[in-house]
Amino acid sequence: MASGDISYRSSILLSTRKFISHYRATNAQYVAVTGASIIFGLSGLPSLQPRQNLLAILALLFIIISILYHYISGRPFGIDLSCTPTHLVDGQRQPDKIAENRDLLLLQDGSCTLHGHIQLSKLISQFNIQFSPSNEINADLRNKPKREHTYLPQDGILKCEKVSERNFPWVLEIYSNSSVSTNDRYHKLELIDLDSNRTLARFDVIDVSY
Repeated sequence: MASGDISYRSSILLSTRKFISHYRATNAQYVAVTGASIIFGLSGLPSLQPRQNLLAILALLFIIISILYHYISGRPFGIDLSCTPTHLVDGQRQPDKIAENRDLLLLQDGSCTLHGHIQLSKLISQFNIQFSPSNEINADLRNKPKREHTYLPQDGILKCEKVSERNFPWVLEIYSNSSVSTNDRYHKLELIDLDSNRTLARFDVIDVSY
């Protein structure tokens, strides 16, 4: 296994953790458990007691179908994304842990820098990530992280069709769009997995230049 690579065991744990987080966020677990409980509860009716085993199987299938549906519709789940905003301190950019904990990016002198890291599981053979800012700001990768990657700056898309390197850093430059005339200080930035249309990270961007 190459240095910095990820094992199959870690890949499965990563994908499982991401799926559970996604599944809980949809409230599907509550719907599935409630629906299964209602189905199983029907077995208490005298007229349906002979079909108790069948109703128990239907209740279990209700939960399994819910899990499978959200797994298929939401995959891939093996993308672990971390982001660290920076801010200016005596003219030097330093990690901004307070902003990181609050999912904030602060534009100072019209710009800021977001440092990130991606870990991909071995269960993923490709990825397709978009850096999507609101209209008043731009977001560009400082450089393409790996040779095997394709970067489309006009669309803010970083992708790879045949992944071999599963652990890499990236740096995103965020700056004001000078062609847009606006006094709005508040903007948005989303990092989107286009293959599943899931938002991997979301930031409030605040211009503190004025």
